[in-house]
Amino acid sequence: MLAVSRTKKEQLNSSKHAPCRGTIIARGRGMSSVTLSLSIIGIIGVAAMLIMYLCQCAQIVSSQYKICRLKETKCTLERSRLALKLEVNRLCSLERIEAIARNDLGMTHPPVRLVLDMRQPLVQASLEDVVAVEKIPRN
Repeated sequence: MLAVSRTKKEQLNSSKHAPCRGTIIARGRGMSSVTLSLSIIGIIGVAAMLIMYLCQCAQIVSSQYKICRLKETKCTLERSRLALKLEVNRLCSLERIEAIARNDLGMTHPPVRLVLDMRQPLVQASLEDVVAVEKIPRN
């Protein structure tokens, strides 16, 4: 009986000083609620940073493709600009215009070219005011 009473007393004394079982089980799991919430916030933060990094990489690649397309467009536009410039020069050449005037439109050179001094009023101009008379040979 003595042995039994001591063990019961020891159990009662040890149960008075020991914390409740729920607390022991929670501490036995290894983390408190603060540590667990900080860990979850850290994991979410790292995941958010990873997502932002991947989005940034995708935007950079997209921008590089756009730059390549714009460079190709620039090259084709420069080539077409040069081709148009050559065509303008060809169409504006005086030899071409003269050939069209003679052949297609039937135009000829005038027999005499008169140059008038335009500094005098037109009413007073006469044949003596003609500065130069030039004969143009016919072709």
